[in-house]
Amino acid sequence: MAVVAGNSDLRIKESFVMIYSDFHGEKLSRLGLGMMRLPTNADGTIDEGRTAEMIDYAIKNGINYFDTAYQYHSGESERIAGRILSRYPRDSYNLASKFPGHAIAESYDVKGIFEEQLAKCRVDYFDFYLFHNVNETSIKVYTDPKWGIVDYLKEQKRQGRIRHLGFSCHGLIDNLREFLTVYGDIVEFCQIQLNYLDWTLQGAKEKYELLKEYNIPVWIMEPVRGGKLASLNPEDTEALIALRPYEKIPAWAFRFIQGLDNVAVTLSGMSDMQQLKDNIETYSCEKPLDEKELATLFNVAEHMKRGAPCTACRYCCEVCPMGLNIPRLISAYNDFNYQPTFSVSMMIDSLPENKRPSACIGCGSCSAICPQKIDVPSVMHSFASSLEKFPSWAEESKKREIAQEKNRLAAARKRVNDFLKSAETYFLATVDENGEPRVRPFGTINLFEDRLYIQTGRKKDVFRQLMNNEHFELCAFKDGEWLRVSGRLLEDPRHEPGIAMLDAYPELKSIYNVDDGNSVVMYIKDGTATFSSFSKPEEKIRL
Repeated sequence: MAVVAGNSDLRIKESFVMIYSDFHGEKLSRLGLGMMRLPTNADGTIDEGRTAEMIDYAIKNGINYFDTAYQYHSGESERIAGRILSRYPRDSYNLASKFPGHAIAESYDVKGIFEEQLAKCRVDYFDFYLFHNVNETSIKVYTDPKWGIVDYLKEQKRQGRIRHLGFSCHGLIDNLREFLTVYGDIVEFCQIQLNYLDWTLQGAKEKYELLKEYNIPVWIMEPVRGGKLASLNPEDTEALIALRPYEKIPAWAFRFIQGLDNVAVTLSGMSDMQQLKDNIETYSCEKPLDEKELATLFNVAEHMKRGAPCTACRYCCEVCPMGLNIPRLISAYNDFNYQPTFSVSMMIDSLPENKRPSACIGCGSCSAICPQKIDVPSVMHSFASSLEKFPSWAEESKKREIAQEKNRLAAARKRVNDFLKSAETYFLATVDENGEPRVRPFGTINLFEDRLYIQTGRKKDVFRQLMNNEHFELCAFKDGEWLRVSGRLLEDPRHEPGIAMLDAYPELKSIYNVDDGNSVVMYIKDGTATFSSFSKPEEKIRL
């Protein structure tokens, strides 16, 4: 599948020329930039300046695949991706995003979310779009006709708003097989967690081989296991250096992947420029591992594992009075014991309560027959105890939803604030005591503590009208686009927003001050902003 860009001697020479995969006649960079772990500021927000530098370097050095998602960075990853990538020609990069059906929610508005994603990413279509995190729980959401997720996304593909439709999967092999049985004919690619540790720890080998049977190209996530494979213990480091003195330790993870012929794109969540430069250098040539190197690398992986040495002989299952799938639970325990993740806890949550680790009654029949002499009841007890302390996915989904909504509102209010400030004058409509409409020009708007404020005087008709009927509408026009905002205007009696307003409009200080009994600031509540023009569809956003 892989094709090398440039001269054929790239396999020997160190050269910074990206290698590509052929996917349906298109060239995709074998290394893609994952946008889940972008560089951040001290407050946790994305450092847009450093991110822009990294994307620019990536594009200049041949990366043409960028992967984001609705929930990455509390919803800000897509927005940042849109702002930065929109500076480049649309046909110079491939943008991938995902529908968050894995999140636990009361409802799943596939149309609303898809349209929001397009707007945030500033594109008319996605090159690649995925069902995000198909697992033992989310598969029920994706396959439920009530939500219409599959049918809607198929229609978007038919309309050209999705060029290629695929899915990511964190479930076990049976879950992957179930999804492929139903939707294997409509998906074009699959993204799985695969690296030389998870090749056996998470059963990535079996998933990879199943996808190959279906002729579905593989996209790889977590090639360095979130950085876990970038730094090894001294003994393992020495063993690898002895085989390839010139190869950096993180590069071994990528060289392992380069030996898999059904891998099209490897996504790396690079969070600083040095990681990006190192990985681009690695992907300037293919140097897959030979048999001796593979054996050494798998030995390194075994050293990293911490858990029960289950061989899945299943003798224990025959004697378990609770009918537990003990090998499956031990495999999940080993994965969770190495690094607690929601992927494992979500799989356990999908099981009936009487089939979970907590259902073990500690009879010891399993241990008595186990060839590996595993103390199975102790493993089940430890696993159940660890899961009990781990946050539930439902709690995490709600937490992420709240954070994402906060960011969405902040971005929407900033957009309205910036538009009205640049327009300089807008027109504010109210209703008088006789029910008649009244409109007048206004010029003040200020964003303070995530609220949009206007300023006026208590002695003015507009204030009295708003005290009688707090509903309003305003409109403004700028550069061929107009904005309408409706909602309620409520008084904020605090000094702080009033001071901030006068600081934003110092010319008003000769007329008003916060202690004069006249100056008043009001903030927009339950607002809706509508952006319109003759050149693009109307866009409504909640404030």
